[in-house]
Amino acid sequence: TIMEPMFASVPIVTFDVGIACSAVRDFSTGFVIKNDRERVNFQHSVRFLLQNPEQAKAMGKEAEEFANRWLGWDVTAKNCIQLYQSMCETK
Repeated sequence: TIMEPMFASVPIVTFDVGIACSAVRDFSTGFVIKNDRERVNFQHSVRFLLQNPEQAKAMGKEAEEFANRWLGWDVTAKNCIQLYQSMCETK
């Protein structure tokens, strides 16, 4: 999954498909390639990160902060508890 690299402060390069693209903020926590046929943009994004280590580090830090804020165990546990409570209330 993309969560592990995000928690490890690694910026993400992903295609605009599935759940992965919803967790990546384009030009902030990584790059979202809008079309799977745009392989050149994927290559350019990876090359950009490799050639700009300071920017990659900053984007990785943003990715980690996003992951901790929205994808961490505390958030997941809180969401599960809320879901279970709402299910119990509907009976």
